[in-house]
Formats: sequence, structure tokens, C-alpha cells
Amino acid sequence: MLYTEKGELLLLKLAKSLEDVSKIESKPNMEGRRMIMILSPNK
Repeated sequence: MLYTEKGELLLLKLAKSLEDVSKIESKPNMEGRRMIMILSPNK
């Protein structure tokens, strides 16, 4: 809960490294104590 900004940056960095095989369907957001980001595969 203290480092939500760092968690968001880490998830965005992961999405950037996977952008050749996937795209971000929803940006990172907090759901309770969890941060969730949804990726979908490229066609």
C-alpha cells in the first residue's frame, strides 16, 4: 500500500517489454490491496 506508484511503474515496464506480443486492455488500477492490469494478445 505504501509503494503503489512503484508497482504501477513496474507493471507498465512489464507491458512495454511485452508490447510485441500483447497490448494493454486496461491500465493498472487498485482493487482493494491488489493492483491489476489486463493484457490481451495481439492478433
